[in-house]
Amino acid sequence: MKAAVLEKVGASPKFKIKELPSPTIKSGQLLIRNYASSVNPIDTLVRQGKAVLASAGVSNQIIGSDFSGKVIASKSRLFKEGDEVYGMISAIKGGAYAEELVVDDDLVVLRPSNLSY
Repeated sequence: MKAAVLEKVGASPKFKIKELPSPTIKSGQLLIRNYASSVNPIDTLVRQGKAVLASAGVSNQIIGSDFSGKVIASKSRLFKEGDEVYGMISAIKGGAYAEELVVDDDLVVLRPSNLSY
């Protein structure tokens, strides 16, 4: 999967599109094919180095918290493959600037049919 990886923080933050392995899920989690993400003020702070991700110091940091997409794998009793969903990952954890993301099922809701991704 492709992801926008934050390689450098500061005055001129650097993102690079990288090919990464698909993430794996645990019990109570979903793997989402991400169709849309947003940019939030906390993302700007992380890029500037003024806020720290939980994965600080780990290479291939993927920021972003809001997402909308489709469940492609589920280990949840609440959602099944094919469900269209939206939700939010903790901004401190990040991960929404990627084609696929892992999220706990309590942070997701079904996408109403009258809303686009």
